[in-house]
Amino acid sequence: MASVDPRRLLLQARHLATKERLRPQQASLRRAVSSAYYALFHLLVTDASKLLAGNDKRLAKLIARSFVHGEMNAACEVFTPRGNPPVVRPPAIVDAIFGALTVPAELTRVAQAFRDLQTSRHDADYSTHLTWTRTEALSEVERAEDAFRDWEIIRPRSRAARRGAAGAGPPAVVPAIVPAVVLAIVPPVAVPIVPAVPPPVARAVAPGAVAAVVAAAVPAPPAVRVLSAAEQETVRLFLTWLTLGKKVQGR
Repeated sequence: MASVDPRRLLLQARHLATKERLRPQQASLRRAVSSAYYALFHLLVTDASKLLAGNDKRLAKLIARSFVHGEMNAACEVFTPRGNPPVVRPPAIVDAIFGALTVPAELTRVAQAFRDLQTSRHDADYSTHLTWTRTEALSEVERAEDAFRDWEIIRPRSRAARRGAAGAGPPAVVPAIVPAVVLAIVPPVAVPIVPAVPPPVARAVAPGAVAAVVAAAVPAPPAVRVLSAAEQETVRLFLTWLTLGKKVQGR
C-alpha cells in the first residue's frame, strides 16, 4: 500500500549514519535519525490502515492520511508500562470494554521505541544547538531496527499466514545493506525486517555468487512464536488506538 517503503527508509537511515567514514556530516547524522523514526512511523501506519480498511487498498491509502504524530505518541504511551511495579494502564473505556489486556512484551518495546524515536527525531530536526555523534545516530537506527524485528513477530496476519509461519520456521529477512549490483539482480523480499548489520563494501558480484552474498548478509531471524488470541486482540487494539484513541477519549 505504502508509496514509501518503511524498509527502504530504514536502509537509508543506516546508510546515512555510516556513509562518511572519517568525518560524518551533521546533516547525514540528523537525517539518519529522522529516517529511522519515519521508518517505524510508516510501518505502523501501513499495518493500521490495512487493518481498518480490510481489503480496500484505496480506502487504506485514505486512512493512512489520518494519523497524527502526537496522537500516535499518546497511544503508544497507553501501551507502555508505567508505575511501580510497571504495568500497562489502559483508559477507562478500554478497560470497560476489553477488561484486562494481555500485552505482548514485543508490543511494549515497539511502543516505547516509537516514543523514544519521536523525541530523538524532534532533537535531530529542530534542536540545532545539539551536536550528534555517529554512535548516537546509530543507536537510534538500531532502536528502529529492533522495533522492526519485534513488530514482525506480532504484526497481524491472516489465520492461514500465521499457521504457515508457525509451521515453516523463522520468517525471511532482508539484508540491512547489500551492494547495489545485488539489489539490481535480486528484488527486495517483501517483508519488513531489517537486521542491524554493518554495510559491506560495494563491489561487482557475479550472478553465480549472488545467493552466497545475500546469505552472508543475513543474520539469524527472530524466533517465531504463536500469539494467544488475547495477545492478537491487543495488537489489533493498539493499531486502532493509534488513530482513534484521542477521538474516542474526547467524546
